[in-house]
Amino acid sequence: MHSSATANKSFPVKHFGWIVLAAGAFNLYDGTIQHKILRLHQVREGAANDTPYDVVFLTTAAVLAAIGGALAIAARRSELSARHRRS
Repeated sequence: MHSSATANKSFPVKHFGWIVLAAGAFNLYDGTIQHKILRLHQVREGAANDTPYDVVFLTTAAVLAAIGGALAIAARRSELSARHRRS
């Protein structure tokens, strides 16, 4: 258990960051491998042009992954900083 208030606040942020990062990473995989390479399914079935949907889908996935990674890194740095201040 963390004893400092800062570490306790960063605990859920760190996990939320990892969840958002994982969601973004999965959608990047889904959009590139399953949509484009394997053509298993599309973002919008039956659309005359898949490209706009794919661009928005992949951009959103990349932004989610980046935000999640930034949250996880910031929470980790906060934990390390709090740990350093205690010692």
